[in-house]
Amino acid sequence: MKPKTLLLLALAVGALAAAVLLFEKDLPSTDDRTARAKKIVSVESDELVELEVEWQGERARFARDAKSSTPSSPDAPARKWRMLEPFATAADSALVDALAGQLVALELSRELEGVARADVGLEPPRGKLTWKTATAAGVLEIGGEVPASSTVVVAASTRQAPAVVNDAFVTQLERAPGDWRSREAVPAPRGEIERVTVLAPGAPPIVLVKSGETLRLEAPVSDVAEREAVDALLSELSGMRIETFLDAPLTDNARTALASPAGTIELALAGRSEPFRIVIGGEPLPGKRTVQAGEQAFVGATKIMDSVLRSASDWRSRHWTRFENWRGERVTVEDAAGRMVLERKDGQWQRDGVEIGFSVASDLLYALSSARAESIREGDAEAAAQKPALTLTLADGDGNEETLTLGTAEGTGTPARVSGRDLTLILAAPAAEEVRSKLGALRAAAPVTPPAAPARPQGNATPVQPG
Repeated sequence: MKPKTLLLLALAVGALAAAVLLFEKDLPSTDDRTARAKKIVSVESDELVELEVEWQGERARFARDAKSSTPSSPDAPARKWRMLEPFATAADSALVDALAGQLVALELSRELEGVARADVGLEPPRGKLTWKTATAAGVLEIGGEVPASSTVVVAASTRQAPAVVNDAFVTQLERAPGDWRSREAVPAPRGEIERVTVLAPGAPPIVLVKSGETLRLEAPVSDVAEREAVDALLSELSGMRIETFLDAPLTDNARTALASPAGTIELALAGRSEPFRIVIGGEPLPGKRTVQAGEQAFVGATKIMDSVLRSASDWRSRHWTRFENWRGERVTVEDAAGRMVLERKDGQWQRDGVEIGFSVASDLLYALSSARAESIREGDAEAAAQKPALTLTLADGDGNEETLTLGTAEGTGTPARVSGRDLTLILAAPAAEEVRSKLGALRAAAPVTPPAAPARPQGNATPVQPG
């Protein structure tokens, strides 16, 4: 045979071998095929888009939110389940996810070839579990329990013969339809709350609007909101849970509790045109409230009335600065001792370009962020016109700046002001003294001494080798 012919044959054999290897690479292994053969439902949990539970005459149907069009990331929110029947509301996604996971994890214990459906509790079945993906659908019928075991007989539309499987999932199916509902009273995380209106009988409306990552007071005055009060309100809203559902028709007691509410909160939520209304009724039991959130009335434990009953003045921030202590990247100080610049560089603090201890700088920032007023004086043109004894300009890494001024101590405390607010904060003597003390410690702090460099050998001396 000619060499050229041999070469062509070798190339053909090589190409054929490569094709076979490529084909077999994509084929499941023997173990994979065995595992798939034991699956009752051969889909993945995240492929399910609908589930329907029928159990002894009652039914609950769920649909899943569509997948995001953007590539998934670890921080992407989980897809939620909605309840379509018998209630049109949010479902408890954790419960439905658990059921979906149990469904796709079902494995064959043994097949029951040639058995009559009536003999294994499938005529009629105790219940059904119907599932759908974007491209497939199926039904799982649940029959009788196998005596003296933790297994149950099922019939899957994807298999010819009834099968015996673990019965752990049956407990989920026995849940009443109403118990599949979400127990979150507010259908949005706190980051989606864009506006809050708090209404208490006989008091002016308190209006808070989103500003950055928090809320700002818009009415009855425009001002910085007390961050602890805002955090308490948002935490209570996001943590409000339904303990007992009150479905229509409401009892006389529930109607009476909601007829003359102790307070009302209206939320503007991202992506929703209509406000979400929360009506806070009476206390059927100590520590419990009758509440209507949207269309759902319920009883639950909540401290939301602490926010409803907060006076307008108590919603105004008494913090001297809006900066949290970790936000500060630069502080410019001007007082009788002169000008000083404190700046963070490469994770270390420098005073006028010289590195100093980290804690002494952090102590000053903590004293500033902790300083709170005992009282507030509105306007106060006289204090605004006075030359301050101390001026501090704070800046963060995003270019935000804020100027704080401290006046001379007077009988009621020390007047302090902050840029962007037309008022005077009266700091108690200990708060003002703490700031001055930390500032004095900062000025007196010794520079950080860098480690000394190893001495170099002199002249022609030969360096001593270790060991």
